[in-house]
Amino acid sequence: MARTRDRSSKMSDFAALPRCYFATAEYRALSLGARALLIEFVLKFTGRNNGNLEMTAEQAKQLGVGSAQTFQKYKVELVNAGWIVVTRQGGLGNRCNLYALTYRGIDNTGKQYDYPYKADSMPLHLWRKEHANKRDSRRAPQPRRRVATLARGAATDAPLLQ
Repeated sequence: MARTRDRSSKMSDFAALPRCYFATAEYRALSLGARALLIEFVLKFTGRNNGNLEMTAEQAKQLGVGSAQTFQKYKVELVNAGWIVVTRQGGLGNRCNLYALTYRGIDNTGKQYDYPYKADSMPLHLWRKEHANKRDSRRAPQPRRRVATLARGAATDAPLLQ
């Protein structure tokens, strides 16, 4: 009598990092924090939920990414580099942003995606240099500038910004 193997009990979930994408100059150009955040997005991918990956600043903080500002900085870096896209913009009500990995096709998860993204089995590959003109160019948050106050009797032609 032949033995049957129950692979499901022995094999756990895994996250694939395809060498053809992650051993590139584009990946190495990312900061280490952006790489770590990209790995967290890859860990959220189950094989059928690309386009429905959610990550809030609170979730990122629990994963060790850092503060909300740090999460925003790395997220903008990943979007600008073309590794992820925002498939649904959240913010109003109880909706969070949804993301998709661009080296995988966007899955049909039953959720409505924002234009121009739709369920498609073809990957966008926006991280490649030849697709750089199709990327979403979000600006990184700029540090606040402090305005210096003028002392009494000070020259008025002095610069006000520090």
